[in-house]
Amino acid sequence: ASETILLDQANGTGPYMLDHWTPGEEIVLTAFEDYWRDEPMWEGGPSGPASIKRVVIKDISEWGTRLAMLEAGDADYIYVPPPYRPQLEPYVHTWCNQEEECSEGNADGYLLAYRDLPSPAITPAQFNWNINVEGGNPFIGSGELDGNGIPADFFNDIHIRRAFNYCFDFQAMIDDALSGDGIQAQGPIPAGMLGYLEGEAPMFTYDPARCEEEFKLADVDKDGIPAGEDDDDVWSKGFYFQMSYNTGNDTRLLASEILKAGIEAVNPNFNVVVVGMPWPVLLNSRRAGKLPIYVGGWQEDYHDPHNWAHAFLHSQGAYGRIVNMDPEVAAVFDDLVLKGATTTDTEDRRVIYEELQRKAQEEAVNIWMYQVLDRWHLQPWMKGFYNNPAYSQPPYNWIYALSKQQ
Repeated sequence: ASETILLDQANGTGPYMLDHWTPGEEIVLTAFEDYWRDEPMWEGGPSGPASIKRVVIKDISEWGTRLAMLEAGDADYIYVPPPYRPQLEPYVHTWCNQEEECSEGNADGYLLAYRDLPSPAITPAQFNWNINVEGGNPFIGSGELDGNGIPADFFNDIHIRRAFNYCFDFQAMIDDALSGDGIQAQGPIPAGMLGYLEGEAPMFTYDPARCEEEFKLADVDKDGIPAGEDDDDVWSKGFYFQMSYNTGNDTRLLASEILKAGIEAVNPNFNVVVVGMPWPVLLNSRRAGKLPIYVGGWQEDYHDPHNWAHAFLHSQGAYGRIVNMDPEVAAVFDDLVLKGATTTDTEDRRVIYEELQRKAQEEAVNIWMYQVLDRWHLQPWMKGFYNNPAYSQPPYNWIYALSKQQ
């Protein structure tokens, strides 16, 4: 993207114009006074030029700095990652939900907070079933089944993938990484979407005994002998590899550490190293097929289950092509994804996407970790909040609806 003309050229029909962009520092927008919208989309909604005439979006990844700006009144809003949300609760004077039903918080607080907001985003730990070792690959150590690495097809063994799922403490993730604001993901399709298996619990739960059992059923060296009966296989040999997440995302860091702890607890010969990577570096390594496993999420582009099924499960999907599924497994998913996209009857589509959702769990394509519930924390002078889940958090959300009243 850095080599295309789109990097520093702005174009659009929205209520704001780009004033300037200083990479790594800030984006500044100014209101477009001739904005075309002359009628509100709902009663009481905005129309005409934006109320807020200048928007400054600061690129500050360090949580403490953002918090200090909010406390000083220098920021109207900051993004609060789930692990840090409890820190702001004493500052909240009023709590509201999606339906604008509000209740009193701390009498000495001053912030307006919206909680339990739906968020169409899924975060898995994504396996690479066929890791690229061309030119060497430091993420998988020796690249062999010798205790100092893993072979390129390590995650092609379904028992390995299932073991990793059973060794992940989903409840600890919800309690610690999400501060209780989320649910265990059921598969690639989020709750509330066509294809989500309503009334069905996710297939995997934290179960160290089942984790050990699956590791012992694996046959990584492909000699036909289960690892639990084979001194030359994974249970006796152990392994080493690096697990990646994008630096600055402490939620994904905690999720990675929870998985590491679960894996290493079942066998002292298992060694997982959690590595934070700058986003551009992670993306390049991912595209190159070098990462054995990493934690990353998907926010919907359009409100349809195909957006999730194709992205995660199709062999040419944004993440599906990185997973590198076994060709026979990939062919099954590709066929179902195509059927879902080309079927017109809603109930017929539901059946197809429910099958995709169920099969994505049965094959343990990834560890389907979590679906977070959103929160917004606003200064008391911010008015007009409107939650459109498809926009997610600023700078992506609809600043146009907001106004400031001192």
